[in-house]
Amino acid sequence: MVLKIGGVVEEISEFTLNPGMSQTGLFTVIKDEPGDYYVEIDGQRGIFTVNKRLPPAFNISNLVITPDKVKQGDPVSISIVVANIGEAKGRYNAELTVKGVVESVEEIELEPGSSEIVTFTIVKDAAGFYPVAVEHLSGRFVVEMDWKG
Repeated sequence: MVLKIGGVVEEISEFTLNPGMSQTGLFTVIKDEPGDYYVEIDGQRGIFTVNKRLPPAFNISNLVITPDKVKQGDPVSISIVVANIGEAKGRYNAELTVKGVVESVEEIELEPGSSEIVTFTIVKDAAGFYPVAVEHLSGRFVVEMDWKG
């Protein structure tokens, strides 16, 4: 059996059959380029279509700030869940802003349909309210004055 795609020989399989016998032949073909592919196997013709994959697309959810109240100089963890809802592997830069200024960026790579928790750890020495945001998600934490004396 000779498999041709677009008139080009892709694969050949040989079978030895006794009279009156039959056997199913199977070819596995992988094509990365979108388009229509015309197939011929020993005079039998057909077509298959490879559709273009959607590019990576990311959904951000579940902003968690732990703890939301700390003493000066204590760490705060800020986490989000990033999910790749596209059909291709891709990289995403999770950008944390604090008081409107980029504080940290974490780059992750995700397969289609997978998700990952991204955690930022920051420390602030000045007392006050700190609004945080990652894309459309926002929250805040408070740094309390550490009265020593």
